[in-house]
Amino acid sequence: MKKAAAVALMVAVLVSLFYVPVTANRTDHLTGNFYDLTDKNGARHWAYEEMTELIAMGILQGYAEKVYDRNTGRYIEVQKAKPYQDITRAEFAKILYEALNLEPVDTRAQFNDQIPSWAENAVNTLYANGIVMGNPDGTFRAGKQISRAEIAAMLVRAVTDESAVNESEAEADIEEPAVDDSEEPAANDSEEQSAEDSEQPANVDDSATDDSAAVDDSAAVEDAAPAEEESIFPDVTTGYWAYPSIQKASEMGLITGFPDGRFAPGQGAKRAEVMAMLYRHLMNDKSAVPDNKTLLSQADEVSSGIESLVNDGSSAGVESLLPYLTGEMAAYMADPETLKMIDAMKQGEFLGYHIASRGRVVNKSSYWAEVVYDSLATFQKDDISVEADMPIHYYLMKTGDKWQVYKESYESEGN
Repeated sequence: MKKAAAVALMVAVLVSLFYVPVTANRTDHLTGNFYDLTDKNGARHWAYEEMTELIAMGILQGYAEKVYDRNTGRYIEVQKAKPYQDITRAEFAKILYEALNLEPVDTRAQFNDQIPSWAENAVNTLYANGIVMGNPDGTFRAGKQISRAEIAAMLVRAVTDESAVNESEAEADIEEPAVDDSEEPAANDSEEQSAEDSEQPANVDDSATDDSAAVDDSAAVEDAAPAEEESIFPDVTTGYWAYPSIQKASEMGLITGFPDGRFAPGQGAKRAEVMAMLYRHLMNDKSAVPDNKTLLSQADEVSSGIESLVNDGSSAGVESLLPYLTGEMAAYMADPETLKMIDAMKQGEFLGYHIASRGRVVNKSSYWAEVVYDSLATFQKDDISVEADMPIHYYLMKTGDKWQVYKESYESEGN
């Protein structure tokens, strides 16, 4: 019984050691600061997994707002992810540009309408890389809410293996002028609908709203081409401008549609939908995966550095780790409270921690990877020395031309 209690204590301490503290309100990377991804009962938003992962990676940034805290009786500043907020084409372009780690270009995109200065670099670079094409009339429509079809088209074009993109769709990424979905009726965005959709599991529905009120703009081109293959979604016909992209995106696992089988291509997307599709792109694009040696060389530095830091703890140890870290992990290691937490642990029952195996690459894509090490931690509890095997998972992301660790966890393999 004492041994079991000691193991439980060890697990709790190590998890708390490497979990980013909610109170460390110094960066948007800290997932715990995002106030609106769980409700008052603790139920998670349907896109919680996707959005928190992008937050940990530093791709999704939040909005600072003040809310009334009943526990303290005062207003406190919190970060909100705003999953139900509309997102424009310019906003998506900036997020996609940063997520893909594209090199900026000096050329300007050939659009005849204005691009906001904060999005110019992103739009110019995506245009140069053939990821955005704009409208047939030469406009980009930066302020227009992006549609689900437009996201699918851009994500498929962003696949690093260009042969995966169907050439028949390379002329535009917005509907033909005859089909103007910017005027379509808005989806039911009531609080009741939002609450219902927040309970949808992420692998069933990639939308935060029900588009029952949306215009079915596929009808305008339904007879434009004979049905040579079966459409994955009943509301996306073979003649629809983004049909090849939507088919490809579904095959790649980037989109799943609504529970009733529809995709609702012309419906404007909310932040949660955009982030879910982007997350799936980053996880599923395997057209340019790195070799294991590259990943292990970076993960080994972090693994051995954490081992030394936990056992010997010093600010120099933290400084040596930072070049290999980004996102949530970098924010945590740069927090002065981290060393204090390690020191406090060493004053208690903690005896030691070490890595017990070589790293194993268990998952990887063109942008993301997971490396696992077996680790052993020893504690003293009531005169009993207990050693527990705790596999540690390091999660890496592509940043520029290198790979860095953005998160870690002590979850069991396969969970």
